[in-house]
Amino acid sequence: VGSLVLTLPYTFSQMGYVYGVASHFLYGAFGCWAVYLLGLFHAEASRRTWDIGIIHKRHILE
Repeated sequence: VGSLVLTLPYTFSQMGYVYGVASHFLYGAFGCWAVYLLGLFHAEASRRTWDIGIIHKRHILE
């Protein structure tokens, strides 16, 4: 996050305002998609461990 925030002014100066804003929204969409996939994979892993009988009483993420 920090490196992206630090490079935003340079990116906007090289790409222009319109393309810079468009790429900013594109990066945000990719970030949202990555968070969605992480949640989906975590739910799938939890379901699979439940199905085979491994029950975590206290999980780090919960």
